[in-house]
Amino acid sequence: MSTLTTRQSDLFRRVVEHYVETASPISSANLVKRDELLMSSATVRHELSELEDWGLLFRPHTSAGVVPTESGYRHYVEALVGRRELSETQRRTIRHQFHQVELDEPGWVRLAGAMLAQMSSALAVITPIRSQASRLLAIDLVPLTETRVVLVEVLDGGRVQRASFDLPVSVAPEALQRLGRTLSDAYAGSSPSEIRRALAMAQADGLEMVIMNAVLALMDRADETVGDGPFVYGFSQVMNQPEFEDSAPIRGLLEALDAGTLVAALQPLDVPIGDVRVVIGHEHGESFLHPYGAVVATYGEPAMGRGTIAVMGPMRMPYSEAIPSVRYVADVLSDIVMEQTHAGLPSNSTN
Repeated sequence: MSTLTTRQSDLFRRVVEHYVETASPISSANLVKRDELLMSSATVRHELSELEDWGLLFRPHTSAGVVPTESGYRHYVEALVGRRELSETQRRTIRHQFHQVELDEPGWVRLAGAMLAQMSSALAVITPIRSQASRLLAIDLVPLTETRVVLVEVLDGGRVQRASFDLPVSVAPEALQRLGRTLSDAYAGSSPSEIRRALAMAQADGLEMVIMNAVLALMDRADETVGDGPFVYGFSQVMNQPEFEDSAPIRGLLEALDAGTLVAALQPLDVPIGDVRVVIGHEHGESFLHPYGAVVATYGEPAMGRGTIAVMGPMRMPYSEAIPSVRYVADVLSDIVMEQTHAGLPSNSTN
């Protein structure tokens, strides 16, 4: 395809953005009128005809206006959206919202999904960060009474778990905090099976066993309840799009969700942490995704695991909003994971 002229690029962008907004074809005359263009409708018609010849636009009906093709959306994403970023105000607002929630994984995963669905007016799919098995990063013991304590543990991915339990003997607060630090140092980076093996070999005393059994119970619960997801937000926004008045595309999506195959079909493992991939229509490997456009990213830290973020909608989804939104939210989540991984425990955990 020849390089588009500045005028052709501008007209093409206007056609795409009109169709994203209205889901209706637009004629050259209506484009001139709507955007108050300083050129004749005959000139615009000629330029749109050139864009049709290059496979970027097509007419659903002979007498209808033009709409983008799949190749047109690909050109729009690569040439006209590119590395577009959110405004400083948008970035500040997103950061502020994350600071309003408790920094444990369920909280910020759900917030990320809800925000992306709203920002992109599309379906947001997000999975929690996962490694092969939970690994303990740090623990803290907070006294409530002489014998009752709150256990706070941080797992890989910044997941924070809490539980209260009774000790078999009374322990002074200073001694309890020292014990917590000692156990953190001893078992940091360990999986549940590694902790159990170490406890058996060390023949730990009664107090240590009580504490570590509580640690293991929380880790086991985390592994049972925090699966690969996904959390899904904004489903009604997709169902209400005119492209999906026929229920078949939605049915295929629901079946994939029920079968647990949707995230794998988006192939997030092919997307390095920090990158964003856009997949449009028949670029998807699975046929049930052919009616959709998707913006996919992963977040996390390579050594600790990663999660998936995706925004999905009809092929005319608002890529100019979805791409920078997904990229920035993924970066924020990666930052949170790294901060909590390297910080060990939240600063307020001992207050």
